[in-house]
Amino acid sequence: MEFVRKITQDDFVIITNRLRTDFNLIFYKSDDPSIMESFKIFTRVKNIKTIYYKNGTLLVRGDAATPEYQHVLDVITSILNPQ
Repeated sequence: MEFVRKITQDDFVIITNRLRTDFNLIFYKSDDPSIMESFKIFTRVKNIKTIYYKNGTLLVRGDAATPEYQHVLDVITSILNPQ
């Protein structure tokens, strides 16, 4: 299963500490720059793989049956689609 989200012009994603073992993702929303979400994805946990392409696409691959992968999707979704 994959989660793909094209980052819009109004969303900003910064990836820091892009090590072999994890990604640190920082999300900013342009309509309220004070809102920042940061979290770490461990790429070796339950075979979760995260790729950020230069065209602004964030790709997360993993087993949808695992709670770790579902947590990653929940966090990303809550950041990009706040209530």
